[in-house]
Amino acid sequence: GWVEFTFNVSSMNFMAYRQRPSTVDRVKLTFSDGSSERVYLRNPVRGYTIVRCTADSEFNDQYACAKAYDGDSSTDWAVRGLSAGGPGYAGSAGWIQFDFGSSVMISAFRYQQRPVSLDKVEAALLSFSDGTSETVSFDTSQSIETKSIPPRIASYVRFKIVSDSNDNTNPGIKEIEFWGPYTYKLSKTYVTTSVKFEMEIVSDRDSDNNPGAAYLAFYEGDGEP
Repeated sequence: GWVEFTFNVSSMNFMAYRQRPSTVDRVKLTFSDGSSERVYLRNPVRGYTIVRCTADSEFNDQYACAKAYDGDSSTDWAVRGLSAGGPGYAGSAGWIQFDFGSSVMISAFRYQQRPVSLDKVEAALLSFSDGTSETVSFDTSQSIETKSIPPRIASYVRFKIVSDSNDNTNPGIKEIEFWGPYTYKLSKTYVTTSVKFEMEIVSDRDSDNNPGAAYLAFYEGDGEP
């Protein structure tokens, strides 16, 4: 399978790519002058390390903000809800902020709900350090969801609960991970009006057998687009 992109004359020496569930191992890039090169691709996702967190509310020390990304699905962060004498998520309350320590390119995140049905988050507002924001809805019948979002470069993201299954309870996060595309430095800088992206080796196919790209970009730079 292949896809071809055409554009005005452009210079490019990097490709940014994030896998779909069907993993592509190698692609061939062909440019408008007929030159080509092969790129071997990495793991399905590129996860970013969260170096610190802050939250405007924690139910108690057992539900501190760091529990949202400690890699332990038996722990979680929870706000102190109205029924427990806390602020809940009314108005500007009910947020947790994740700092990455440097700017990263975020194009998706994986979210795991708290287990109690009344504590499940229905929607959240994600605000990024670049000033952009994204409202995301969740399927409360699912315990884990992966959400793709328009890519942006940010050093932190704030997750603000907008609605949950019950206004008076203690929603939060069991586990969260933020992902971005891998970047690949090409062998040289190409000046081209097109790129043909051809999948040559696909080894790990999902149930739908639909390899492709969750995110793909070509650009000139020195790393993150």
